[in-house]
Amino acid sequence: MRWRRSLKTIGLAVGAFLLLGFSVVCAKPARHAPRRHTAPRKIVPRRPKPAAAPAADRRIERTLWVDGRLTDLSSPAVGAEILGQPIDRLIVSCFVGGETLFETHSQVFQQIPRYVGKGDALAAILAAAHRKGIKVYAYVNCLHWTLPDTPAAEDLLQRRPDFGEINLSGNCGLPADGKYASIFNPAVAISLSAMLKELVSRYPALDGVLLECRYRLGSILGYSDRARVAYINTAHIDPADLTFGAQSTTSLTVAWINWRLSQMSRFAAGLIGELKRERPSTPIAVIAGADWDRMSIGRRNTTLEAWPDWTRMGLVNEAVLTCPWEEPENTDLFGADISYAGSLGRPVKLSILLPLRQGQNELDPLAALETQQGQGVRSIVLKTADLTEINRAAGFWSDVLPKIAAILEESQQ
Repeated sequence: MRWRRSLKTIGLAVGAFLLLGFSVVCAKPARHAPRRHTAPRKIVPRRPKPAAAPAADRRIERTLWVDGRLTDLSSPAVGAEILGQPIDRLIVSCFVGGETLFETHSQVFQQIPRYVGKGDALAAILAAAHRKGIKVYAYVNCLHWTLPDTPAAEDLLQRRPDFGEINLSGNCGLPADGKYASIFNPAVAISLSAMLKELVSRYPALDGVLLECRYRLGSILGYSDRARVAYINTAHIDPADLTFGAQSTTSLTVAWINWRLSQMSRFAAGLIGELKRERPSTPIAVIAGADWDRMSIGRRNTTLEAWPDWTRMGLVNEAVLTCPWEEPENTDLFGADISYAGSLGRPVKLSILLPLRQGQNELDPLAALETQQGQGVRSIVLKTADLTEINRAAGFWSDVLPKIAAILEESQQ
């Protein structure tokens, strides 16, 4: 029996030895295992980054702005002159002085008399521009409803004085400025919203809308009964009782000014909101004071155009910067580090508006452009008033624009 137990012990030992050897074999590193046959990996060389375009190839967007009140846009010859220029975008004034370029169904506004019964000038120039690959924006001056040279028979705010805004003296401002509609009258916003929706729905091919939503720098407009009552209900203070001059920085006055700024922002937001509801994808540009950041609070109280706030609210895609560039007091602004592009809270296209006036030195815009160096300005908007200036614009693009491009490129280096 002993030999049987010995055989059993030997068998157990051999089994354990074999089991241990099997475990060791299975635990060998994977590198000893046979490799699976796979196709060799294809090495794709890295694509080199494209070299930066030479300075001469970095093209500035060119925009021409035409005013249908002073230029007959229904004339094929005028249209050919406009669209024959080397431009990327055309801005057409569609609502200025309380009148529309197109036939409107509004009960408040009327069409510019020269276009009544002459067909649809806006539709014609829109189609012709698109055939040439030129974008078209419609310009709307939201508040300047009566121009200085408006005949009394066509003065909308003379017919509807309740729509107008006044200063502390009860006037509509300086006679040379014309008259402005009141942002404190809800009927003004309702009428404008209806007109804007009519514009974008009637012309769905429009590439964008340029809005000017501000008062004239100078006279303080905001003493109409509606404006005063609105602030009395808010702060229990009548704006007519506030004093200026040495007292302009008192807390009560500053509070009123800030409230006025918020009311203009609310007004602009309401118009843009209605427009976006009608056509959500429409790009919105605004006329913007280039010197806003350096304005005193008293000067801001006149125009009320807190456009940087509108961009931060997500209302605006483009700011068309303007300023009385030629005035001596703006000379130091040419080198000012305003840096709007880094302070607007979101990507916003920056353009510079240059008026082309008879007798103006065409090289003046070169100095004006130095204002916005380092702010990402790559677009020039050239504003013309009549056919003579449109003809002169052709020379601007060929003679002056290359010099502008050189200034912009040098400042970016």
